[in-house]
Amino acid sequence: MASTMEPVAFDEDRVSQLMQHMYSIKDIRAQTLQLEKLKVKVLEQCQEMKSEEGRFYDYKNELEVLEEERLAHVEELRQIHADMKAMEAVIKEADEDRNRSLELAWNVFKEYNTLKETVNEGRYQLGLEEITPVSVGGDVIDKHYFKRMRSAFKKESNKMENRVNRERIVDDESNQKPNIFSIPSTSTSTSVLKVQIPPMKICQSCQQPIHRNAPVCPLCKAKNKSRHPKKVKRKHDDGENSA
Repeated sequence: MASTMEPVAFDEDRVSQLMQHMYSIKDIRAQTLQLEKLKVKVLEQCQEMKSEEGRFYDYKNELEVLEEERLAHVEELRQIHADMKAMEAVIKEADEDRNRSLELAWNVFKEYNTLKETVNEGRYQLGLEEITPVSVGGDVIDKHYFKRMRSAFKKESNKMENRVNRERIVDDESNQKPNIFSIPSTSTSTSVLKVQIPPMKICQSCQQPIHRNAPVCPLCKAKNKSRHPKKVKRKHDDGENSA
């Protein structure tokens, strides 16, 4: 006798819960995949951040090295500038001494010339030859000679004075400009201590350190030979004269 199968009754609530559970699993899976992608991006960005941080400190250290070099050059230029100022004072004194010597020579020449005219007049009456004019370096010493020397000395003095005035204007303009390269950090103050001392030499007279290229000691005014003298170019006229 054949058995008849009864239809199975479905629990709609149970099926709905299962379907909801499957959808939740699907959503969780999609979110998990998205989370993994974001995790990879976070790691990549953190690694890039570390790289950028390393480059930042490399650039900062390079800037500090450049700042130290700049301060070293500034200190060297300051020393050279101080030597130049001292040399300008020495040149000014030498110019005054030169002009004073010129006036003394002119006064002595006037006295000599007056006496020479008297002597020549007496020699002429006696039938003797006149005393020849005094000459130095092939130049006859007369009033025209002193006039030329005064003109040359004045020209050189004016050139030196103009040069000093130009340097003073440049110094004033430099002092008014803000320092845009300063670094407001502790590294700047420590870098000042690392400034290299410019090349110096010892004065042979007073035994004090001066710049190695200073021809005259700014302290005792003694002449000093430079350890690195400039080679003097021979003039073309000298070659022609020797020929």
